[in-house]
Amino acid sequence: MRQVGRNRPVTGGLYMNPLVGLYTFPRDLDMTDYKSGEILDEARNMPKQNWYKDPETLQGMEGNPYWLVNRINTKDTRTRAIASLSATWEVTDWLKLQTRGTADYISDKSEEKTWASTSTTLTGGSWADQTDNGRYAYANGDDFMAYGDLMAMFNKTWGEIQSKCGIGRVYQLSEIQQFTDRFSYSRLILP
Repeated sequence: MRQVGRNRPVTGGLYMNPLVGLYTFPRDLDMTDYKSGEILDEARNMPKQNWYKDPETLQGMEGNPYWLVNRINTKDTRTRAIASLSATWEVTDWLKLQTRGTADYISDKSEEKTWASTSTTLTGGSWADQTDNGRYAYANGDDFMAYGDLMAMFNKTWGEIQSKCGIGRVYQLSEIQQFTDRFSYSRLILP
């Protein structure tokens, strides 16, 4: 199975959630003044978030919803494979062997590109000092889980004496590898 999500909305929370800006928008202002989401900053010759609050003071809690939806680009990819196997073998009329196994592999990759002036709390730097250059985040994780068991079941009768017995062995494995890196203003250089 493979899933790819692009620009999924943030679920819950305050950071980079466009609903926070909508809910806290003052009633006496007109939202159409901010609908473009951005203005051109002539000093830096690049788009800057257009909002009734200065991006330096946003602290990541809110922002122009149009900017957040269009200028924070994300891509999430999940690849998953699950396999299962079961086998039973009757060795004799009184001895039976059974084995089962399951393997589960998950690979997650995510990438986030956040434009400058989103929120200096999240991207670092300062717009006034021209050190707010946005943020790039990348994460890659692989999970592998395996389970297996082997059972020997014994059921033998000698006259009026009956013996039932079971013996087995279980094997479990779980491996997780994670890599995450966030590059912020100090390591992103504008040409």
